[in-house]
Amino acid sequence: MDDARYGIREFADADFDAFARIRQRTSPGTASTAAELRHLLNSLGAAGFLHRRFVAWDRPAQAVVGYASIEQQEGNYHPRKYWAQVSVDPDHQGRGVGSALFARLEREARSLDALALWASVSEAEVRGVRFFHDRGFIEQRRFHRSRLDLGTVPDRYPFDRTEALEKAGIAITTLREEGPERSTVRDRLYDLRRATATDLPVLGEATPMSFEQFVRDELEGPGFLPEGTFLARVGEVYVGVTSLTRSATGPPGVHVGFTGVRREYRGKGIATTLKARSIDFARRAGLASMDTGNDDANRPIRSINERLGFRTFETLILGEKPYPGTGEGAAVAPLDRRSARARGPSVRRRSVRRR
Repeated sequence: MDDARYGIREFADADFDAFARIRQRTSPGTASTAAELRHLLNSLGAAGFLHRRFVAWDRPAQAVVGYASIEQQEGNYHPRKYWAQVSVDPDHQGRGVGSALFARLEREARSLDALALWASVSEAEVRGVRFFHDRGFIEQRRFHRSRLDLGTVPDRYPFDRTEALEKAGIAITTLREEGPERSTVRDRLYDLRRATATDLPVLGEATPMSFEQFVRDELEGPGFLPEGTFLARVGEVYVGVTSLTRSATGPPGVHVGFTGVRREYRGKGIATTLKARSIDFARRAGLASMDTGNDDANRPIRSINERLGFRTFETLILGEKPYPGTGEGAAVAPLDRRSARARGPSVRRRSVRRR
């Protein structure tokens, strides 16, 4: 990197607009607005997760041209393993900016006595894949982002088994009908999330988010759609959920935030019905598309999505870079899930979501 032209400094709040612009240019299919990114990253900080962020600065142009972060993730917390992310504006790639940003992350990792870094890269980004492997990342699994063109969905979707489920005592409702502001509803929804989220495949060990983090991310985040959150209920117990969030960038569309069914209620068509109902909701709302994402290891949900018409538009390679000699056998500090503040010593994420 030409040090006379480029410099690296810590990320500032005023950099969110530039961060969103770089994301739009490097990953247009999954871009976010500055407000969405601010909410996500500030939420992680409020929850006590470690997140250190940096930008590359074009001195003559007085513009941010790259972004890097080393962070912990709520879904698979580990006190000494971190997600790494490096993004560089395409106009400034091939000039050593990405290498300099990653070198900064490695210094941070060593200062934290890291056991490993995790990262992801789109398999379609030839330069990015080479960068990924050259920095010592070893592929672990793959994560597929897929999209459903809602214009292809028929008026009568053949996968909705609401009537049969209701005859079996399983009611299908929405969070809007249940009342998202009611404390009892929030408690029951969080209980469902805790019971199902740990089944999602992750690179590390699955860990549930705290109630406070759940409320911030799921019930108070940008794009929250209580009328687009479909629930399966048996009596007063929620046994299944599919949640949608509104997309603020690109064509009008929605993202599948989370889908889960309690183990004892699986195999009854609940997940398929909830997804079918959410698809019908999005179609009737005049939205153009619905996006979701699934890990290779989550074959049941991938099969449901494929049957419903979702098609992969991007595949991410998920990898790990171990740091030898840092004591892989070190004990993992337990998390106190009663409070989002109890995350371990000074530790305090990256967002590959599993649906």
